[in-house]
Order: sequence, then structure tokens, then C-alpha cells
Amino acid sequence: MSRHEDKGWWEQNWKWATTCGCLGCVGVPLLLVAILGGGIFSILQQVKGNEAYVQAVALVAEDPQVIRRLGQPIDVGAPTNVHMSTTDGVELGNIEANVSGPEGSGRMLASGHKVDDTWVLDSVVIRFSDGVEIEILGPPP
Repeated sequence: MSRHEDKGWWEQNWKWATTCGCLGCVGVPLLLVAILGGGIFSILQQVKGNEAYVQAVALVAEDPQVIRRLGQPIDVGAPTNVHMSTTDGVELGNIEANVSGPEGSGRMLASGHKVDDTWVLDSVVIRFSDGVEIEILGPPP
């Protein structure tokens, strides 16, 4: 009998089995995290590039009441809550994002609708933790 036949399966294959097992235990979760992270990043980038979000951020950054309350520069973070829906053929959207400056922080709440592939903002409000709200753009009359 040859020496090769005397060895069991584990003795013959332990090097590649251990390597594949370890890579599988570490590699598969890392791959899943990379895929999910990339998907979330992609979605956030699309929302941050959304016309309504960009308009709302510009209004917040230029509003004198917000500047007095938060100081400058004003940083509007990535959206933390986005809700899009279609009602009677009209696309509606709500976006929430954290807003901060050197003197405080708050939450931006923006809503709008889409007309002919163009987003129109209906309201933009900054809400602070003490209950104070600054209405930058109110609902249309």
C-alpha cells in the first residue's frame, strides 16, 4: 500500500480546506457588506443629487433666520428619511435631513411634487430640538 492511500481525507486536503473555509467565513460577509454598502451609497448619492434636495439645501443655506440660529457654515447632511409616492399621476416627495452649524443643529423637512419632470418645492421647514420651527418656504396658498 502506498503512503498516499494510508492518509485520510483531512490529512490529504487540510491545506486547501482550511484556506477555503477561512476565506469563506471572512470573505462572504465582507462581500455582502461591500455590496449592501455600495447600494446604500449609490441611493444616497442619487437623492443628494435630486433636484428637490439641492433646491432645499440652497434655501436653507441662504436663509437669514437659519444662519442666525445655526451660524455659518451650514452643513446639510445626507437625507435620513426619503418618501416618494404617486397620487393621481402626480409624484410627491418628502425628504428629511440633519442640519448643523457652529452654533447648533436641527432637522430639515422638505416636501414637493414633480411637474413635467421638474421638482417643485412646496415647503421647507427647519425644526429644532427645543420645538422652534423656521418656515423657509411655506405651502402654496
